[in-house]
Amino acid sequence: MAEKRLQKVNPRSLSNLKPGSESDYGEVKKRRSIAVTDTGYEGLRLLAQACGCSLSEYLERLGRGMICAGDVTNVMRSP
Repeated sequence: MAEKRLQKVNPRSLSNLKPGSESDYGEVKKRRSIAVTDTGYEGLRLLAQACGCSLSEYLERLGRGMICAGDVTNVMRSP
């Protein structure tokens, strides 16, 4: 049986999803759905953690060209 992973929830993330709430970018955020493997998800989560932000915020910054995945890929490499 798969283990259920407890996820930390940023209170600002939840408030950004309330209908009509503007994000820090002057636009309303909408829920989206993506499909990734467990390995891909874990990698994204680690990249976001290395940047000090939530996965949602990491994807927002990546999509806006504010960060590059290559900036933090060293966190995923084993010593």
